Amino acid sequence: MSKDVKTPMLDDLEKGAWPSFVKEIKAAAKKSNTAHDLLGILERSYRDKVTHWKHGGIVGVLGYGGGVIGRYCDLPEDSPAWRTFTRFA
Repeated sequence: MSKDVKTPMLDDLEKGAWPSFVKEIKAAAKKSNTAHDLLGILERSYRDKVTHWKHGGIVGVLGYGGGVIGRYCDLPEDSPAWRTFTRFA
């Protein structure tokens, strides 16, 4: 994703009375390509009115209160930093 990504829909979310998650992601994007790519994915999701995050499945450990939730983005060419994302729970 190019460094000059335009995010007009996300910019609107920063204008409300409540704190915005967008402000925090934009701050992180100054130092992180992953956060920068996330801004582009979110903007495109709002524009397309569809999520570009897909569920990759859950792996759990019997008897243990945790697991791994795999997710991936269906736009790997537009967001190389987010080709796969793993969340530990």
